[in-house]
Amino acid sequence: MLEFSSVKFMNSTSKLLRSCFPVYHHHVNRAYYANRKNNNKLVIPASSERIHLVDAEVIKFTVDSISSDWSKETAIVIDTSPGPGLLLEALLKAGAPKVRGLLHGSSPYKSVLQTLQETYPDRLELRNFDFHNFRSNFKENSGIEGCKRVLDSALETAPVNWTDDPPLKLILTLTPSTERRVLRRLISELTLQSGIYASGRSQLFVFLSEKEYGFMKTKKDVRPIHHQASHILYQSFFQINHLATFNFDCFYPSVNNPKTKNSNPENVHLVSILPKLELPDLISTKDWPDYFYFVKQTMARRRNRIIPFMEKLVSDCGLKLIKNGITVHKAFKDLEPDEFIKLFVEMRSWPEFEVSNLAEATKGFLTENDQYLLQHGFSMNKK
Repeated sequence: MLEFSSVKFMNSTSKLLRSCFPVYHHHVNRAYYANRKNNNKLVIPASSERIHLVDAEVIKFTVDSISSDWSKETAIVIDTSPGPGLLLEALLKAGAPKVRGLLHGSSPYKSVLQTLQETYPDRLELRNFDFHNFRSNFKENSGIEGCKRVLDSALETAPVNWTDDPPLKLILTLTPSTERRVLRRLISELTLQSGIYASGRSQLFVFLSEKEYGFMKTKKDVRPIHHQASHILYQSFFQINHLATFNFDCFYPSVNNPKTKNSNPENVHLVSILPKLELPDLISTKDWPDYFYFVKQTMARRRNRIIPFMEKLVSDCGLKLIKNGITVHKAFKDLEPDEFIKLFVEMRSWPEFEVSNLAEATKGFLTENDQYLLQHGFSMNKK
């Protein structure tokens, strides 16, 4: 694990901006450097939800982290917030065979990125898709088929087996105001085997705040406030590797991250998030939505005692739980993620589960679009 306690913008970054994107440098970067001298921070506008990497050292580290050998890389690498394309260009120069940039409708960098695409016409694709503000991609009257067409266009790739290498590798630069919404949506996509996970076990390289990273740590490293549904879901579904700690100064615009108790607002963590290879063996793929809903409900109040709560979901199950080692006073907050899985799998094996309150509640929890994607989504092929 690397740690960069105070990453500064370097001359190499400025030269790269001037040589590749003179318009960007003149209108944006010069003002940025001037503000850093006087105010130390350019506060990201409240309406802005997008930041992009501009620090040369962090860009290089990110590129090196995504692949150790670009000549053997099979994944499409997607930058979900490319800005003027500094990271895209670094990926292409490193030898990435297929790179894709996702543009939101109001992006001011379209012409700059199109120029970059003309330089690498066979390896760089640009798609109109706002990954961070997901719902903005769909009109109210687009319908399920329309939503699916938009998704297919942005995330197009050949499906692979679950045991194969990731078909997509996505880079997410998230602000503290958007990370929760975006990442919770991606957990939901995994349970439905849709979106970025429709084609296989896609991998994320995510820049996120110390607060959100706290939910991903193992239980022994997690503060009590983080013993909740997000922590259980992250640890149940994903293999999470912390790659480095940087400073929010590596982004433009700068982020004004409010200080919270026990967290450093300056720190931003680069984390690799990959669905567990053994996940289909731990929980049947058709049961992932049920497990997602089960965790959300049981951890809504962490002090819920297991047996009384479970008997509301599946009648007269207390004796079965006691036989499986659950004591009368044990609460859901006391369970490790693997114990959550064991409890759910045990409950799912009971014949009465199919007519239980949980089974019905899960169906109601899924939206119409989610139901469609669940029925028509990618079918896992285990080897």
